[in-house]
Amino acid sequence: MPELTDLSTILALCEKYDFSLSKGYGQNFIINPGVCPKIVDGSGIDGRWGVIEIGPGIGVLTKELAQFRWEESAAHIHNWVRGMNPWPAAWFVTGGGRKVKVLECRVAAQSGAPGQVLALKPLTVACGEGAVQLLRVVPEGSKPMEGSAFAAGLRLQVGDAL
Repeated sequence: MPELTDLSTILALCEKYDFSLSKGYGQNFIINPGVCPKIVDGSGIDGRWGVIEIGPGIGVLTKELAQFRWEESAAHIHNWVRGMNPWPAAWFVTGGGRKVKVLECRVAAQSGAPGQVLALKPLTVACGEGAVQLLRVVPEGSKPMEGSAFAAGLRLQVGDAL
């Protein structure tokens, strides 16, 4: 995959496909990967918000954009996981700060507080609306595993917050 934060790559793609970009039309690219986090930090938003820009142009799908939160609906998370597979892979952060990629999940007809563990086999987690069963996950620094094996490794219990 080309490095779309590298100006020379962007310019080569524009030339290859005969794109003519103009800052006068608002066609600007942020090529410094440190700028976006600073914009978000300065905006005053917190973890309850999701920010994404959708528009014409090259667009850059980043690993950061693949994160989801349990406050989102089960249907949204399920579709997010499918859409982000195989790259960059949808992911969440546990209460302990561990990043976990989700490779496969399905919507479940259960409910609870967002992030609450509802069942262990299969690992089922409540969302803002509904719940998802985490079928295949990849904890940071580990190999892919079943969600139930991940739950066992963390010694999760029904009712725990993930």
